[in-house]
Amino acid sequence: MNTTLPESKVGLLDLEVNNLTKILFLFVVVLSSVMVIMKGLDANWYRYLMRFVLLFSYIIPISLRVNLDMAKLFFSWLIGRDKNIPDTVVRSSTIPEELGRISYLLSDKTGTLTKNEMIFKKIHLGSVSFSGEFNDVAMHIESAYSGKLGRHSFSVKLQTAVEAIALCHNVTPIEENGKVDYQAASPDEVALVEWTESIGVRLAFRDLASIELQLNNGNRKRFQILHMFPFTSESKRMGIILKVSLNIYLLLE
Repeated sequence: MNTTLPESKVGLLDLEVNNLTKILFLFVVVLSSVMVIMKGLDANWYRYLMRFVLLFSYIIPISLRVNLDMAKLFFSWLIGRDKNIPDTVVRSSTIPEELGRISYLLSDKTGTLTKNEMIFKKIHLGSVSFSGEFNDVAMHIESAYSGKLGRHSFSVKLQTAVEAIALCHNVTPIEENGKVDYQAASPDEVALVEWTESIGVRLAFRDLASIELQLNNGNRKRFQILHMFPFTSESKRMGIILKVSLNIYLLLE
């Protein structure tokens, strides 16, 4: 349907008036033809046909169209001033006269009518899981960024998982009036970023070339974006390739 040209939206009353006008015009033509035949056909028969069409043209209610348009404007004005439905704005003059014909009103419940609030509840790493306030996760992250632990310790592994969550998304931080707000196409991605911020890894900056994470210890960690794999219905996931120092990472959401 998107490849076809959209049809002009016309009210049912307008369609009925148009059909009535066509029928009356055909009736006038037939009546004029009958009158010409009764008079007798000659070399000037077409002139008499046009004369009879003009004589019988009053049968076609041309003034009805003007009256209908004036009535539509009047109905729109009344709806806009109705005290029972305040702040109503009529944006089309072809709708008011159709309101009396409505028997059923079907509406689709979409995400635009609701507010989806996603909350990160639980993280599971192999044999260990965390949920609730995530205070233990914040402590592990703080220990990992202190630089005193080995690269194979659990805290460092948890730090890697949290960074993956904080980096693999399409969220962009926007600062307005001193407050940072996250913008994304999906609320679940915003929930992931808000969770990493709550445990000490905040998404501070993002553009087409890089991502920066703000840590609780005051340091910033910058990642270069090498490539983005957008979410598709076939892959059911998105991905990103990042570079930090000499290391290159592929993250999949």
